[in-house]
Amino acid sequence: MLDLRFDAIERSFYYSQYDDFCEAQNERNRKSGHSRRNRSTEDLRHSKKTCPEESLIQIGTREEHVSGEVLLEIAKEYFAEYERRFGEHVHILDWGLHVDEATPHIHERHVFDCENAYGEIAPQQEKALEALGIPLPFPDQKSSRTNNRKVMFDSICRTMLIDIAKQHGLQLEEEPIYGGREYLEKQDYILMKQKEKLQLQKREMEQTKKQLREASVDLLETKVELREKTAELADTGQQVAQQASRLDELTLRIDDVDALLEEMAENAYDNAVLAVTQTVRDETRNSDFAIIEEHRRTVMQDPKYTEQGKTFAAKILDGLMEKFRGFTERITARLDAMLHDPATREKNIERIREQAKPSVLGKLHRMQAELREERRGRMPERKNRRSEMEL
Repeated sequence: MLDLRFDAIERSFYYSQYDDFCEAQNERNRKSGHSRRNRSTEDLRHSKKTCPEESLIQIGTREEHVSGEVLLEIAKEYFAEYERRFGEHVHILDWGLHVDEATPHIHERHVFDCENAYGEIAPQQEKALEALGIPLPFPDQKSSRTNNRKVMFDSICRTMLIDIAKQHGLQLEEEPIYGGREYLEKQDYILMKQKEKLQLQKREMEQTKKQLREASVDLLETKVELREKTAELADTGQQVAQQASRLDELTLRIDDVDALLEEMAENAYDNAVLAVTQTVRDETRNSDFAIIEEHRRTVMQDPKYTEQGKTFAAKILDGLMEKFRGFTERITARLDAMLHDPATREKNIERIREQAKPSVLGKLHRMQAELREERRGRMPERKNRRSEMEL
């Protein structure tokens, strides 16, 4: 595990070196409508692409190796040359000599950075190496996992370390052997890998929790909007009821108007209530479920999450889906009960009936006048009669 003093040193360096870049990038994200991409300086320090890189320096094997004192002297000269050649874009943050294990070795951590297109210093490995003039191993080929500047940089550093070791009278194998940690005690190495894995999982879980908290805020805002829409729909229920029923023909006498209005108002109100509750149910379900599904796709498609992290996120999102499904049914049930309350229903039906009555009576009177004119042999234009009879 990283020494707490070293952790504080790295944290201080990241905030002093990259805080301006982080704030400026977040502001650009906000202006372009991508605030979800915002990251803190602490996020940069833990991200796989921008976190410090660790190197292990060891000379020899468990059976045959240099002393801690000799390794320390070589390391000091190596770090001085390292700083002279690469210090403009590669910064050694901390290092420590370990002599309490089978083979003396040094853990060293560094970070790459250079100026970005906006003139800000940002952690970026490949651009930093390019700025240092480090070429590709095979310049005539495309950059790839095996043909990149980091491969060449590691080779340069190894050669530099070997040259310094030779100056101390050491004869070393110059062919690189990858996975040098195999010379540590096996149990220590296993524990180290387990701790690294746990730290990675912890960071992923924290990132998932952060996304879920953002999703919860979005869902709460959606609930407020839905409550406002529900209130608006309830207020316009009377207007929907008035438009829901039409009279295709008028064959009743004026004495039948009250019976007609009673039936029309009841049917119109019931149809309006059905339309309002269905609209609320659809709007609530579509808004909530769309937000949850969007977060599910974001988590599932992000390659930086492990399968365990994705499974955990999917379980939480499924739970939210069930909760909001129940919320949808409860809100529509309450709305339906409110609109079907006998007192409320009778009051609204009466309001519909009273508003419609003058219009119906007026149209009946006009119809009677036209019939009387027809009996007298007068034939007025009737091309708009159909539209006049619509309520």
